[in-house]
Amino acid sequence: MELRKWSPKNGAKGRNRTGDLFITSELLYQLSYFGLCVQARIYLRIPLFVKCLLHVAEWCHSEFPCNPTPDAQCPGMRISFLIFRGVLGALLLVAGLGSGRKPSDATPVPPKRSSWVMVKEFAKEHGFTSVKVLEDEVRLKGRVHALHLRKDSRKAELNGTLIWLNQPMTVRKKRWHLSRLDVDKTLLPLIHPTDALKGQGYHVVVLDAGHGGEDPGALSAKGRKEKEVALDVTRRVRGRLMKAGYKVYLTRHDDSFVELKERARRAKSWKADLFVSLHANSGPKTAKGLETFVLSLPGQRSTNQKFGSTVSKQTHPGNKYDQASMALGYAIHHQVRSSPGGLDRGVKRARFLVLKEAPCPSALVEIGFLSNKEEAAKLATSAHREKLAASIALGIENYLRGVRKAVVDQTKTKTPSTRNAE
Repeated sequence: MELRKWSPKNGAKGRNRTGDLFITSELLYQLSYFGLCVQARIYLRIPLFVKCLLHVAEWCHSEFPCNPTPDAQCPGMRISFLIFRGVLGALLLVAGLGSGRKPSDATPVPPKRSSWVMVKEFAKEHGFTSVKVLEDEVRLKGRVHALHLRKDSRKAELNGTLIWLNQPMTVRKKRWHLSRLDVDKTLLPLIHPTDALKGQGYHVVVLDAGHGGEDPGALSAKGRKEKEVALDVTRRVRGRLMKAGYKVYLTRHDDSFVELKERARRAKSWKADLFVSLHANSGPKTAKGLETFVLSLPGQRSTNQKFGSTVSKQTHPGNKYDQASMALGYAIHHQVRSSPGGLDRGVKRARFLVLKEAPCPSALVEIGFLSNKEEAAKLATSAHREKLAASIALGIENYLRGVRKAVVDQTKTKTPSTRNAE
């Protein structure tokens, strides 16, 4: 194109002998201004876009006035038409590509969820009608559950049972917040177990007595071995569950050594619906109490892991059942911690091999400290071991009842659609 200023000398038709348009540098400026118009359409919507177009059109008519003679062409109108055609093309481009919108048949992208949840919103959504905010704690209470949270602490109490969170409750923007991960993976499986247990089985139980053979486990001051205590309690739990009608397998029936991976492999071969490993604890002489472990979440510290240590991000087979395992661990611990004189050390998380390799929901129960004189004396008595077995069996039965309820509810939900299909 030839860039020359429009003037009457160049002819009323607005074209030179080669047919090229006469375009001024001012016109190029205005066209660049029009580019801003398109951006205005994208970011500032229609009103400013229209205003910009009117500005360009007004400039065209003032710069290229129409010749009133009947046989003359109006360069201002001609250029306005070209600009209009360019506008239309730009709009089509913006609508199809520039807007960044997905094609109509594309899968919509869900909105990004915040990694934190306000405690009051959590309470409102999940049936806690009473919210008491104190200086260093929050107490939630509903028709079914009561939840006690502490500031800057991973400890929480649900219905009187201690559970350990992955992240402490903290203040963000002057509001109490919980980790989204804790809400989804720790609290909701306990508050709404039916949702967490859908699709799980409730017929086959595998019980694992810790240690065995050349591996005695922990020892008491008087020489009582963990492998003996664990096997005795495991047998008692099996007897109670079999009377209740469940199929129960033991990873070991006697004082034999079984590799940890072999225990998980056996559970898989038996098509276990749940796996519970029983142990007796060891630690400082003053340490005592009962604790239950479920598998740690990928990328999160185990409960007893030191701050600053390396955190594993690996996902293990057992992580497939994170929510159901949490429900199982809580169901057992809620019963066990009620044992007379038993200190509640809580439902915790750890990366024990039997939990990592478990082919189903799993938990590991520590029934007391053999290293503690008082607790070792209790574990030496048949009566105390029977009480522990009764509590563990009841916790397992409560979990299995929850699974059955989830299956029934799921069946009821599917029934209408099945009938419609028929």
